[in-house]
Amino acid sequence: MLGYLPDVREISAFEAAREGAWRSLHPEVAGRPYRQCRNYAVGNVCNWMVPADAGQPLCSACELTPTIPNLNAPNSRYLWYRLEPAKRRFLYTLAALDCRSHRARRTRSTACRSNFSPRSTASR
Repeated sequence: MLGYLPDVREISAFEAAREGAWRSLHPEVAGRPYRQCRNYAVGNVCNWMVPADAGQPLCSACELTPTIPNLNAPNSRYLWYRLEPAKRRFLYTLAALDCRSHRARRTRSTACRSNFSPRSTASR
């Protein structure tokens, strides 16, 4: 399996370690256990990995979207699937430019969060 490691900013190969955990084969973190972001494991809209001992089910990118669409609505899953890679590319670019994320300045900030929900035609 492949997954993105935000702590080293690279894609890594993984091998199964134990139930729900994967061992990274990346030389900088070789052997360290990770698990898939919940949106990777369940929704297949993410490819980031989370340290196995982390307390949250979502990766740092997916945590920035506290509201996801109603996945039963037509096209919502497709639109969510399209939105998430763009957000991760943006966050990757910020990290590559050595820009600090909201986590470096504030905990549980809402400054970088986005809610993904259908537009209401009544509010236009």
